[in-house]
Amino acid sequence: LSPLVNLLGADASLFEITRSYTRIYLITMPIITMCMAMDYFLRIDGSPEVVVQGMIIANVTNIILDIVFINMGMGVAGAALASALGYTLSLVRYVMHYLSKKCTLRFYFMYKKYLATAKQAAVGGLSAVIQFTGWLVSIIIINKRLAVIGGAMSLSVYAVVLSICIFTASSFNGVINAMTPVVGTFYGDRDYPNMKKALKRGTIIAYIFGLAMAVLYIVIPASLSRLFGVEDVATLQESSMALRIVSVGILFQIIVGILSSYYQVTEKPVTASIISFTRAGVLQPFLPLLLTIFMGATGVYVSLVLMEVGGLLAAFVSVFLYQKKNKDAKGMLLLEPVQDGKEFQYILKNDIKEMSKAVDDAL
Repeated sequence: LSPLVNLLGADASLFEITRSYTRIYLITMPIITMCMAMDYFLRIDGSPEVVVQGMIIANVTNIILDIVFINMGMGVAGAALASALGYTLSLVRYVMHYLSKKCTLRFYFMYKKYLATAKQAAVGGLSAVIQFTGWLVSIIIINKRLAVIGGAMSLSVYAVVLSICIFTASSFNGVINAMTPVVGTFYGDRDYPNMKKALKRGTIIAYIFGLAMAVLYIVIPASLSRLFGVEDVATLQESSMALRIVSVGILFQIIVGILSSYYQVTEKPVTASIISFTRAGVLQPFLPLLLTIFMGATGVYVSLVLMEVGGLLAAFVSVFLYQKKNKDAKGMLLLEPVQDGKEFQYILKNDIKEMSKAVDDAL
């Protein structure tokens, strides 16, 4: 762990703390991964309320056990254990649903189509891989730059701002994640009117959450920072400035997230990947490196806004390229016209195909 701790801009004094936390976290990583995977399938199964219950169980357990374990003198190891137990109880709730009669999903392994399915999953998930990789690289670069520019205080401010941004993103990303399977189902059935309704409602709700947080960033940034343990006056001033800057990026982040998820679920992986690669593969890692040269620590937070603006511009470019190749695709949603009477034929044809496949697999 020592090279990784150094890579993230920390010094040797943090090594023991980091090791205590990471050991427990790594052991429970399979449980965390299962929770993330199951929560997606629960939405497909039409049971988003179970996902909400699982999240509540995980967070409430984490908060209560954080207080208990830390007061027992377990330190960061106690915090890691609290998170692990929270995810474990959340997983138990998810498994209970899958074993119940309410669950409509049934999983089976398709040996004959394993490679084709794996390829399809890899292509569809490429956008998400790019996003997470870019995010990790950017954190490493930003930590290294801030350690040189502003030292421990700048690193502390960035950690607080990042935590607040993650909390904010979880609110509207939860709406986007819940909306995406519904949109994909309607799209697959060529039921464009209902698909647009679901997309519109999800977008409105996501923006309500996002705009509410943006207002808080602008009006009471110091109070938000205090929630994460910041009390020093200089740190509060820097974190307040940072939050006011990144508040602008929320407006762009929501629409970029919606478009990227939409193109993924409607089987336009190249379009989604162009957005993700531009935003997370190029701008997210390298804009902070460039802007901090001219703007110091402020450049980090300006880069977070420009990254989202760049992602939106990439969406326009990717749509233009798609429409150039597919002349019938219209608008930002890239919908192709469906002739009268063809929708029912399409749905019936696909239902028959799915039934035939199920029978063949069973036999």
